[in-house]
Amino acid sequence: MAKLKWTPCEAMGIDIPVGKLLTLVRNDGKLKVDLHPSWGAERCIAYAEILPSTESPGEWQYEHHGEYPPNSDWYLVTVEVRYGDRHSSSLRYRVEKSFWDERGCRWFRNKDCPEVVAWREMPRPYGRRK
Repeated sequence: MAKLKWTPCEAMGIDIPVGKLLTLVRNDGKLKVDLHPSWGAERCIAYAEILPSTESPGEWQYEHHGEYPPNSDWYLVTVEVRYGDRHSSSLRYRVEKSFWDERGCRWFRNKDCPEVVAWREMPRPYGRRK
């Protein structure tokens, strides 16, 4: 799996493009990883590009290959989104965050959220070693 390349933010509150992965400083001083847009994006210390499974297939796991998340937790997921109407539509893929329920063997998503195509673990925050 390719190592994620974090870009440190030169200043808090910089304009970060939507869809990037962020390392945020929580109010208690701990670090957390989230997708942008998210509450507290102004507390971002680094950001990274996160590509959907269609653009970086080796970095993702696939349920249709029998690869399921090992624990109930938050994961990054690639979802398939259909744009347009019933006469002319196109498929696109985007990265979202979703909770996996190991006991129920299912993803918790918004009812309008499309099906999960692939998943990967949330990466470690910027600056945190193994």
